[in-house]
Amino acid sequence: MAPGFKLTGIVASKEVKNSAVMSYTWETPRSAVTGKPVAEQADRYYIDLGDGRLAVLTGSAPKANFDREQVRDIALTLKVSK
Repeated sequence: MAPGFKLTGIVASKEVKNSAVMSYTWETPRSAVTGKPVAEQADRYYIDLGDGRLAVLTGSAPKANFDREQVRDIALTLKVSK
């Protein structure tokens, strides 16, 4: 587990059909540039494909720049080929 890992939520997605989203934060090791740890944030979607398979999509970025809607939009564009 990453240093400072903190689960911030698990909810059924209201926008991405048949999915749940887990949100969490953690810190990366010290930056080579600043010498300080970097706070990161992520949303991980678990999407039921309806045929016994589960797609997992994770979007992350430094916490100061994290865009939850961007990750959601990527999840909304998921297409499955057989």
